[in-house]
Amino acid sequence: MRDQVAGNEVERQLFFENKVSSYNALTDLFVRQGKPLDALLYAERAKGRVLLDVLSGGRSDVVKYLTPAEKAETQRLNRKVSEVNDRIKTVQAADSSLDSLYRQLDAARLEYQSFQDSLYVAHPNLRAWTGRTVTLTNANINELMLDRECAYLEYVVSKEQIYLFVLTTKGGANGPELKAYPLAIKPPDLSRQVTQFRQRLSDRHPDFANVARELYGALIEPVSKQLRGTSTICIIPDGFLWNLPFQALMTRANHYLIEDYALHYVPSLSVLHEMSTEKGEKQKGAPSLIAFGNPVIARDEQRNEESCPLPEAETEVTAIAKTFGPDGSRTFIGRGASEKTFKALASTYATIHLATHAVLDNRQPLYSHLLLTKTDGDPENDGLLEAREIMNLKLNADLAVLSACETANGKIAPGEGVIGMSWAFFVAGARSMLVSQWKVNSASTAQLMLNFYQALESKQTTQGGRKAKSLQKATLRLMKDGRYRHPFYWAGFVLIGSESHSPGSQAVARLPI
Repeated sequence: MRDQVAGNEVERQLFFENKVSSYNALTDLFVRQGKPLDALLYAERAKGRVLLDVLSGGRSDVVKYLTPAEKAETQRLNRKVSEVNDRIKTVQAADSSLDSLYRQLDAARLEYQSFQDSLYVAHPNLRAWTGRTVTLTNANINELMLDRECAYLEYVVSKEQIYLFVLTTKGGANGPELKAYPLAIKPPDLSRQVTQFRQRLSDRHPDFANVARELYGALIEPVSKQLRGTSTICIIPDGFLWNLPFQALMTRANHYLIEDYALHYVPSLSVLHEMSTEKGEKQKGAPSLIAFGNPVIARDEQRNEESCPLPEAETEVTAIAKTFGPDGSRTFIGRGASEKTFKALASTYATIHLATHAVLDNRQPLYSHLLLTKTDGDPENDGLLEAREIMNLKLNADLAVLSACETANGKIAPGEGVIGMSWAFFVAGARSMLVSQWKVNSASTAQLMLNFYQALESKQTTQGGRKAKSLQKATLRLMKDGRYRHPFYWAGFVLIGSESHSPGSQAVARLPI
């Protein structure tokens, strides 16, 4: 049935949404029967499905199949969206015509999406994908080559119950150890606590410790014995748990989780496998870092704090580039930090860094965008680097860092996870993302980023799990500054995707799922 869906990745995700409950029911059934392996297999089949399709089967080059008339129509519809955006920028917030313009924008976006979907009907080759997703199997699970110091925590949130699967290795001939834990807390209660905790951190509220300990007690403490001997935790969230900054949970001894473990997140174990598998040779001789900072934003856009200049971002980009050396990096600042330059060059770099403003669109997350310098008279490069545009790029990035506000956020979609800026980068080919969960402070962010890159490039950092451990080191270093002790300053940034890092190569250790 999924093979018959006419449309791009978004349409396939929407088709799958109301199918997830069947997988959750089977997960629940097998846990109750004492079959954790079978339960995990079905939990995996309900996560990151569209992303897994893209990573395992590749993506069709839409432009290659379009007729001249279809290309012209695509450009016309893009120009129509851009023109409405430009008119919105020039209207004051209190202007009565603003509502009408937003309705026009919604209509232009719908027209564009409808035309894009129709292309998949007109060109069957765009749907060469088979509909049969590569999934975790009983035979594969015992072959998992896990880092002995790493634990995988996969959460499943159904309507009535929350399950936690913990996969660890103790070494020896017995292979991985897998256990399923039905958690005592109910989904509605946990959802309220997660919302409260996240809100308090993002608002810099001083009273957050009690709920941090309660969440640790509900989500981590039940499996603490199995976590002994591990130093890295890979978290596979589900539903609203994507909104939880696990790194700021607190033990009874008042230790933040990040103080005890390096953390990273993935949509599913199956997706992690594909992200950790080399899909092609790294371009030899390519510079390792491309960075954009403090782009020029037109005066009429500077109506709020989200679009004011960012001098700290300029300093941040310059300092980060020094960690790579003059021959290993290329930076674009101010007017040079343009959307056109990003689209032209980003695909040839292993590390992408963007220090700018981000604008989140909660209603249509693939229209969330990063602000870059616009090219006058070019509607294809209007300075709004939208998630939908990123999806159409072909990136070879081992790591993409979005040093901007709320870049980890988006629509939490059943069967997929968070659909937004980070999801778009993954579809485009990035293997890992460092993104933020709330509106961050520019000064502390600049310091955290510099700490991260210094740790990442340090020879003292062990090769296995370098990204997660580098973020942990960067966070602990920032926390030592009394100004930045509150989790607001450091807990907002999360690492999603493959954590292994090799500056000299795209190749990483395979996870043989």
